[in-house]
Amino acid sequence: MQATSDHSLQGTEKLGKLRFLCTPEISKEITGHGIGGDDHVVWDKRFPEMVKEAQEAFDKLVAKGYKAMLPGGASVKRFDPEAEEIIMICPAVGG
Repeated sequence: MQATSDHSLQGTEKLGKLRFLCTPEISKEITGHGIGGDDHVVWDKRFPEMVKEAQEAFDKLVAKGYKAMLPGGASVKRFDPEAEEIIMICPAVGG
């Protein structure tokens, strides 16, 4: 899967962003670029393939234990391509 950087897209009212904190390994798996830290996947609602890639990223992160929330704090159970932003909260690691 190849993530799209948001600076290359026009018409931002059609864009959605899936944000997540991660290791470089998870970043490589989800986005293909492996930067780690604060990473994201951007989709344009007008392009089904981009929505599909964002949905797949969402599903992979949920499978890894991430929880999804909207910026206002509401919990999200399923990927919503109409959302402007979905924030994925990484699972807590304890010892």
